[in-house]
Amino acid sequence: MKHFINLTGCVINKLHIIHIVKKPNKYCIHLANNSFSGQFLLSFGYITTYTTTLELCKTKDKTDYDTITEFINNETHPNSSKDNQEN
Repeated sequence: MKHFINLTGCVINKLHIIHIVKKPNKYCIHLANNSFSGQFLLSFGYITTYTTTLELCKTKDKTDYDTITEFINNETHPNSSKDNQEN
């Protein structure tokens, strides 16, 4: 099982994907960053995390869009490609 998704401009670790928003002809991939910031004073404070969003358009980013579509289909129906090959 591959842990990375190869796109045209980057390689994504699948474990960093928070969620993928499917819009008509576009995917918005929200990725977690491993960085935190915050301040504490005695027992009060806050912590903030950051996310990165990648937008892939079906017409402008055809190859990457198809790669993510295949990834979503494999994650949703992991045995469907094996079943098709056996028939």
